[in-house]
Amino acid sequence: MSWTQSTISSTDPWSCIAFGKNTYVAVAAYTGNTASSTDGITWTQGTNMPWTMLWGNVWQDMTFNDDKFCTIGWAWNCAESLDGINNWHGVNLPYQRYWNGVAYGQNTLVAVGTGFFSGPQNPYLNKLVAVANDPHNWSGSAMDVAAFWNDVAYGNGMFVAVANNSQTSSVSGSLGKSWTTGNTLPVSQNWNAINFGNNQFVTVGNTNIGATSTDGVNWT
Repeated sequence: MSWTQSTISSTDPWSCIAFGKNTYVAVAAYTGNTASSTDGITWTQGTNMPWTMLWGNVWQDMTFNDDKFCTIGWAWNCAESLDGINNWHGVNLPYQRYWNGVAYGQNTLVAVGTGFFSGPQNPYLNKLVAVANDPHNWSGSAMDVAAFWNDVAYGNGMFVAVANNSQTSSVSGSLGKSWTTGNTLPVSQNWNAINFGNNQFVTVGNTNIGATSTDGVNWT
């Protein structure tokens, strides 16, 4: 496979990218800069993400929900845009947390992450999940097992999440409302990213070992 090099409009540390409405949209983690492209080669600078006073713009992941681009970050930061280019609007996630991953399926957005303290604003610590049908209206849910949840993906009618420093994956067939967690990944490592395609989930981490699964439970 050959790659074509392209240059994005600024030299920011770009943290996430999503595709929707025939457009690729990228967001920079710390500056909140955005860029868009229809071919992945020629990029145009967009408007910045809304600035938040708590931890600034530490944007981690983005998805497209058939209508809007939705980006999540640390603290309770969330932002949405109809075109991913202009008019980003800030929205609050339900709790303060290191929100790391977001996915969309069956008209539902699901975000996962890790807690940094326990208290009224974060009662579930490392079990907390956020669920929404629209980025403007998030509600809290909970994992059945506490872990440093890094990413989540949707496929085959289920959401599947993977975690940091573990063999743990968790499956929800109830649109993020309840979860079943098992220690079935082949090795304990930081499983950093998960995606779904060709009828299987694929996850990768911080070693040369990846894993595949058709049901999010049994991994090869």
